[in-house]
Amino acid sequence: MKKIIFIIALFLLISLANAQEVKVIKEVKTSITQDENLDVKIIFNNPYPITTKFQIKEILPQGVTLVNPSRADNFEYHDGILASIYKWQITLDQGELASITYTIKPNGLGEYGISPTKLTDPSNKVYLSNPVQFNVYCQSNNICEKNENSLNCPLDCDKGIKDNICDYRLDNICDEDCENDPDCGFFDKNSASVIFAIALLIIIIFFIYTMKKRY
Repeated sequence: MKKIIFIIALFLLISLANAQEVKVIKEVKTSITQDENLDVKIIFNNPYPITTKFQIKEILPQGVTLVNPSRADNFEYHDGILASIYKWQITLDQGELASITYTIKPNGLGEYGISPTKLTDPSNKVYLSNPVQFNVYCQSNNICEKNENSLNCPLDCDKGIKDNICDYRLDNICDEDCENDPDCGFFDKNSASVIFAIALLIIIIFFIYTMKKRY
């Protein structure tokens, strides 16, 4: 009897060793607008030949409001910053696929990143998902407001305006936020206006001089 039990246990261990690895995939929209909620979906499988309980841990980004679940399960320091943590325990049958969706709301504009999801199996083997990034854009109202710039609000903030974003390229637009923008040379927009005014003045003086000389 003991020999049979040993053979069965050995068979299970060999099966687990040869099983496909757990796949953990995280999905989000690549961009949303201001005041829009973001759904984060985590998908994973159970490749083991037995029913298995997995521990899932999600480190939430800074600068977001928790919507669903509305409360963190824990708090931990990461790189010296206190981060909110979601935790789940999910049991899957052999070959079963599962997904977890949570919802957050970014508090500001710009680019956000979410660290890889950490999944741990009963043998304490850790699997990581892909990290994800997304951008939060403004609600366009034709006014370049505070905290908006040509990156997070391109419809309201034209390139070249002073918005603390340096758009360093040769595009005939002088960006005052760049120290050495190649377009901010002698013939930038301000210089062109001065040159035009001087040229117009010269033409007027020449016209007046010509008229006086004629009469």
